[in-house]
Amino acid sequence: MNSAAQQSAGVRDFAGKAVLVTGGAQGIGRGIAEAFAARGASVAIADLRIDAASEAVQHLAHYAASKAGVNGFIRAAALELAKHRITVNGVEPGMIRTPAMGNLGDDAHNRRIEQAIPLGRLGEPSDIAAAMLFLASDAASYITGQTIVVDGGAILPESAAVMAP
Repeated sequence: MNSAAQQSAGVRDFAGKAVLVTGGAQGIGRGIAEAFAARGASVAIADLRIDAASEAVQHLAHYAASKAGVNGFIRAAALELAKHRITVNGVEPGMIRTPAMGNLGDDAHNRRIEQAIPLGRLGEPSDIAAAMLFLASDAASYITGQTIVVDGGAILPESAAVMAP
């Protein structure tokens, strides 16, 4: 795990806690699962992605609708489980450097994607792991029913105009 995730987690200990990681077989999910396991958590892995929940994708309306449904589930589950002092939150990743990025096009296309992100870079799986570690920590004990977007500012409405040459 890189230093960003380690700094985010600090000395937090997840021993005795169970963590469900969706999509943990590769890429972002794997990085998250490894980060929690390194801190003593018991990790369960499922395969589900929520990364398109807040944006429309042409020709993929069914995919976007299912991801928006996940966000609705997060909010409803947070309401239902709050009485048990259980928090329910999600992380919605932006463009993250994983093996799947190679499927998006050539290197020039990927550089254009990076240039369109206000922070000027693709995210790393460790960026998502750091957000998940935070949400599972005591520091986030009063946060529930939320989805944190970790995308370098890519969904900011002004981002395309500001980043244009």
